[in-house]
Amino acid sequence: MLDRVATEAVRSGSPERLEASIRDLLTDPENAQLREDSRDLMVALAPLHDCARRLGLDPVTVFDAAADGAPPEIAELAREFGRRTDITAHSFAFMVEDTDDGPEYWHVPFGVDLRAIPREEREEFLARRQEEFLRWVEEFEES
Repeated sequence: MLDRVATEAVRSGSPERLEASIRDLLTDPENAQLREDSRDLMVALAPLHDCARRLGLDPVTVFDAAADGAPPEIAELAREFGRRTDITAHSFAFMVEDTDDGPEYWHVPFGVDLRAIPREEREEFLARRQEEFLRWVEEFEES
């Protein structure tokens, strides 16, 4: 799925916009479900870590600032995440594609070569994959 938050943050070129995007993931009630599992939160934060580097910013500084005001446990996770040096697109299941409008971030299911799928078909493909996964989870939980 297209990661609009990271895409807009990097295209804006604004450190403030990037910091606000991270802070929203850490504090906005709409993102509460992401914060239930630290792994989900880290997958969501990874493209923003990459944005910081692409904008020539220090991820430590950006994530430390964004963590201010977050619940203590979430703030600690964000600060530690900002200090990581192993954040890669492959390890966190995202890709960055250069377009005429600027970089575009995509969340990529493991094992899928999203670049091989035509751009206009990606959202539909990823939605089908998500539905299949949710059906699998439902069946697993019922058994």
